[in-house]
Amino acid sequence: MNDLLFSFYKTAFLSIVRGNHRGVVINAKPLYYITIIDLIDKGEEVLNNKIPFSEILNEAYLSICKEYQPDIVPTPLFKPYYYSKNEHFYHLKFKQKPPNIGPSAKFIRDNIEYAYLDNALWDLLQVPEVRQQLREALVTHFLTR
Repeated sequence: MNDLLFSFYKTAFLSIVRGNHRGVVINAKPLYYITIIDLIDKGEEVLNNKIPFSEILNEAYLSICKEYQPDIVPTPLFKPYYYSKNEHFYHLKFKQKPPNIGPSAKFIRDNIEYAYLDNALWDLLQVPEVRQQLREALVTHFLTR
């Protein structure tokens, strides 16, 4: 494992910008990234650095939300899926130039092929210990305070 690269991406994960609704910080992005890590770990759905907007992803995300925030209504998946594009390590592959409208599940299905991570981060996430460390960092930093 490249320790410098790991440190860079760990810092990036812990610096994500979370949403805020009426003064309440929303943990949708950390929960979404945990979902991605878990799906990579299981060898399911997130393959070849392509994160499809799918029912499997949605079910996994809702399960993680329920596990860590059982008393909070989960943010719909389309929000962290789309708004994660504001993080420098997460990207969206558009089918064509999208219309200038706000995101929704329909917008994503119609306009986005898949999401993907920086290649260097993807390569790091192929190492089980890296996945575990990044997952633990997200949980500790965002979900256990």
